[in-house]
Amino acid sequence: MIATDNSGAPEPARSWILRLWQRLPVAVRSILSALLVFEVLQLGWAGAFLANTKILPAIPWNVPVGLLYLGLVFSYFNGRGWPRSTATARRVAMRARGLSKEQWLWSLLYSLLTLVFMASILSVVYRFISVPDLAMMDTSMLPWWTLYPSLMMLAINAGVSEEAGFRGYLQGGLERRYGPVAAIAASSVLFWMAHLNHAGAVARLPYLLAAGVATGALAWAAQSVWPSIVAHALIDAVVVTKKAAGLGPDWLMEKPAPFAETGIDGPFVAFSVLLVLSVPAGVWLLRRLRRAAPAR
Repeated sequence: MIATDNSGAPEPARSWILRLWQRLPVAVRSILSALLVFEVLQLGWAGAFLANTKILPAIPWNVPVGLLYLGLVFSYFNGRGWPRSTATARRVAMRARGLSKEQWLWSLLYSLLTLVFMASILSVVYRFISVPDLAMMDTSMLPWWTLYPSLMMLAINAGVSEEAGFRGYLQGGLERRYGPVAAIAASSVLFWMAHLNHAGAVARLPYLLAAGVATGALAWAAQSVWPSIVAHALIDAVVVTKKAAGLGPDWLMEKPAPFAETGIDGPFVAFSVLLVLSVPAGVWLLRRLRRAAPAR
């Protein structure tokens, strides 16, 4: 028997896959969706970069290819394309809402403060924690005019894929069901777990959790993933440039001198003060950002 709507017109039967999906708890659906979005967005450019190291390494062609791939896939997860029946759900899940100039001002100030906050964690907390070196890919075959644009593309790719997955699809869904505190906590833990394949993932727990909370709070305050994408890409651009190219001050590294060797020296005191002050300053900026948001 064919189901009909109130007007008597036939209504297509909903697929068993869709019915099964809708029966899953919100948390499970949010996690599965986030992991799918994260992996699909991230792996496209990664494949292009690996190919670029073998094919025409003197030309950074992975950058335009990566930007095109990110743009097309991000647009799809943000509601473009087929099927139109899921367009609204995809757009709501991504929550890539545009911001006013005032919102962007507070968001960018918060992003710069987040960079100071993360640098302070590296310079203070990691004097007491031993972190193994990350295995860096050999990029000696790449000239500088290919390497540096690729490093920037790495930061952009990480910012878009991880924020779309963890602060968009995951955190947004959990916020609507469980509230912002639980959502930010859950997305931060899942964000850390996504990095368990990295060397010293357990030792990097404080850094990754702090990054997750900072960007998660930004996405919540703005009700958009765009500011957290910018903040994430900014932090990664500074860090990967230092690690891969040696550019930037030494305190951007995860291996400062152990506290047992340095004791309470000048840099330790300075970054400890910055670490403490950046928290209330960040809360103040988030409140300003929330007040600048239009009525929802």
